[in-house]
Amino acid sequence: MRRNTMSLVKYNIFTGIWTLAFFAFYRYYMFISLRELGLVRSNLLLAAILIAVYLINILISGRYARNKVSAVLVIALSFGIYTFIGYKVFLGELFLKIVMAAAVLMVICLGAIFFKRMPNRKSHRRIIRNRLRMGYLTVRDIAAGCGIVLIAVVFVQVVLFGSVLRASSVKPTKLYGDEYAMEKNMDTFLLLQDEEWKKLDGDYQKKLDILQTVVNCEGRYLSFNRPINVVAEYLGSSTWAYYSDNDGRIVVNERILDRPSEDVLKSVLHECYHCAQHQYVEIYKSLDGSDQENFFMMEAATYADEIENYADGTKDYHEYYSQRLEADARAYGITSTTVIFSRIEEYLKAQEQPD
Repeated sequence: MRRNTMSLVKYNIFTGIWTLAFFAFYRYYMFISLRELGLVRSNLLLAAILIAVYLINILISGRYARNKVSAVLVIALSFGIYTFIGYKVFLGELFLKIVMAAAVLMVICLGAIFFKRMPNRKSHRRIIRNRLRMGYLTVRDIAAGCGIVLIAVVFVQVVLFGSVLRASSVKPTKLYGDEYAMEKNMDTFLLLQDEEWKKLDGDYQKKLDILQTVVNCEGRYLSFNRPINVVAEYLGSSTWAYYSDNDGRIVVNERILDRPSEDVLKSVLHECYHCAQHQYVEIYKSLDGSDQENFFMMEAATYADEIENYADGTKDYHEYYSQRLEADARAYGITSTTVIFSRIEEYLKAQEQPD
């Protein structure tokens, strides 16, 4: 770790290849754009961190610590810094404990290095220079170790459990009164226009607030009997959103929030219809046998059977896709999205007309 085993060229090639490889992995599974910067500038920030950490390391320790371990630690430190910046809003308390533990360890190690008695006054300058180098390597190595722990924590949360969560600041409603009519919330719905939605790229909190308002208004139309929370999690790349009936949540994959508003809206309205389907099944199950056989309950009977034996698509995607539950929810999402954008267009035309 503290000696050269590679030439500068080989060291740069090794570092570059593994940086690109980990960047591809990180970008696919864990990358999160910063709310204040948006997607493009967040990518630029990550690139800037990678370059800055590499340059600092090569300037300070390039003469005497060019080896594979050093390269890996520099890469880990760079991505660890970005992980801390990007995920502190979700895992701030845990991150703070990890960083504080690393800081305490740094202080102890640096104390052991710099407060060790110097054996010979004549070689003070050389000893101080060596201790400064050792101090830098110690700080770098501990910080890189901290970065690896932060990345591992996020990887476990995101990839294995999908539980890095962001909640809307707009509250769900228990009573879906006239205040949730679309015309009374038009200022919010206007933000679904493409040009307005794009301005909010990276501001996922604001986008969640818009979607929560949409769900509150949709709940009035679909006669929801419970509050439905809209939250965002960092899910796998194949899942856009899902509805959890156990706790009344529509969970949106944060990865899709910078997609066109029409795509996001279709997905959220799709999940709204799943909520209505579950409610419909509750009504069906509350009836006695003869009432359940009523013609108007046939659809609810199908929904109940499919919920009981739900095909999630892990084994057979066609089976999942062809379920009546999913076909009806898809159709509702498309139709309702069209209606919402038509009403926005009608509102804007009416605003242009003179009184």
